[in-house]
Parts: sequence; C-alpha cells; structure tokens
Amino acid sequence: MTITLTFAWWWLGVGTCIVGLILGLFGKTEGGYIPWPDSTLAIALILDVLGVMYLIFGFIARCFP
Repeated sequence: MTITLTFAWWWLGVGTCIVGLILGLFGKTEGGYIPWPDSTLAIALILDVLGVMYLIFGFIARCFP
C-alpha cells in the first residue's frame, strides 16, 4: 500500500512538473485564448509548484511508511 501511494504521488508530481515546464517554455503567451499575456506563465508556475509539492509528499510517504 505504501509503495503504491508513493508511486502515485511520484508520478503525479513528475507529470505535473513536466506539463508546467512545457507550458512555461513553449506556451503561447500572446494572442491566444487566454486574455492576458502572463497568464500562461502563471499557470505554468502553479503547475510546477504543485508538482514539487506532490514530489515532497511522495518522498514523505516513502520515508515514513
């Protein structure tokens, strides 16, 4: 159970970080569907922060079964 929970947090964190990085690096910031230019970068930053939090939760779940 602990290993499954750890992998669930781990892959959720990795996936969220990857999506945030792709959106931050390659996201269209002007002229898209999002009305203000910095919103794509803000969404990418939020996804990266959530991804790091998920990785920390996975590490805690792994260290303290």
